[in-house]
Amino acid sequence: MLATTETTPLYAVILIIHVLVALVGLVQVGVSFSELRRIEGASELKHLAPSTLQYFAAPAKVFSRILLLVPVTGVVLLASSQGKFQATQLWVMVSGALWFGAFALLEGGVFASERAVASALSGDSLDRKAARAGRISATGVLSLVGLAAILMVLQPGS
Repeated sequence: MLATTETTPLYAVILIIHVLVALVGLVQVGVSFSELRRIEGASELKHLAPSTLQYFAAPAKVFSRILLLVPVTGVVLLASSQGKFQATQLWVMVSGALWFGAFALLEGGVFASERAVASALSGDSLDRKAARAGRISATGVLSLVGLAAILMVLQPGS
């Protein structure tokens, strides 16, 4: 968005926040993917690294939920674009829908799986099925966010 429009300093700052928030959230989703993959591939509980056990002992990850701020900062970007971008543009609507879809999949898929895995670990067992479901959900989250990012960069129809 920055390269295609004349901007104000406020717009530039909001765009930087928008991108940083997305990156922080994506890194956390990547960590979730990695830890769920470790659980899925573990043959026995004793083969898990202490860091993996500690990851699942913590509550749901706040940094993953930061992804919800991406569409919020996107709305602020629209408002500060001085009319260059509109909420009615197809790429804006589809990008927003993809972000909210990613967040829904994060909550309903990744976090639900993490809770199931954590519950199993607290009972000294592995829930590989939940870990697989969470890993697949994390892949979906990353894919949806990737598609949204492509749309936001290309801005088809603008």
